Amino acid sequence: MVTLTVRNIPEILLKHVRFYAIGSRRSVNSELLVLLEEGMAARSREAAADRPAEFTAGSRDRLWNELCGSWEDESEIVERIDGVYRIRSGERKGEHK
Repeated sequence: MVTLTVRNIPEILLKHVRFYAIGSRRSVNSELLVLLEEGMAARSREAAADRPAEFTAGSRDRLWNELCGSWEDESEIVERIDGVYRIRSGERKGEHK
């Protein structure tokens, strides 16, 4: 394990850490490790929530099929996806930029 020295800890922060350490029956060092672990876990969860989900080609196609509705359509999934992108970019049907 690595030894780390932390300098310039604000007094009020140290008081809070000591308070939690006493309440948890831990040393200040152990309490700091727990707080770091909890803080890093929370930050990792936040970062994961901000990342878009990763899709496989198959799951992406199934999702597009679900989002495209339940009507009968003879066009291929690729054509439907292209149509959605064209509409979102402002193109009209039959026009190509």
